Amino acid sequence: MRKTKKYYKSIVNKDLFSALAISPEIVSHYGKNPKGHRGRKEIFVDTEIGWNHRITGFSFYKKNLYIDIYWQGDSTDGNDSVKIVSGKTAYRIPAEHYDDGYRTRTVHSDIIIDSEELYNAIKLTVK
Repeated sequence: MRKTKKYYKSIVNKDLFSALAISPEIVSHYGKNPKGHRGRKEIFVDTEIGWNHRITGFSFYKKNLYIDIYWQGDSTDGNDSVKIVSGKTAYRIPAEHYDDGYRTRTVHSDIIIDSEELYNAIKLTVK
């Protein structure tokens, strides 16, 4: 069978585990190589921003798939990546804090990527 966009779309629409299994192949096949990052492929997606974050895409580098996340803290914004682990469907980036000499300040609170949010972002890669 020839692996076309229709083929990938049908597998992704089955369920989350099928989508996670085929995602590295989708990103490595259809992803773009960012300037200055040889061997890395990226697919950008435009998810809705949640309370404090959004999934901005997926990266494939050295046989590993990563979720790219944009987050908003109290006074700063940033980007993070989380490695997708086989069999795991939800992820948490722990809160970040620092002491400014007077008190402890929060950079961002816990960021939770649940299975539904992850699955919806993967579906956007095949549209």
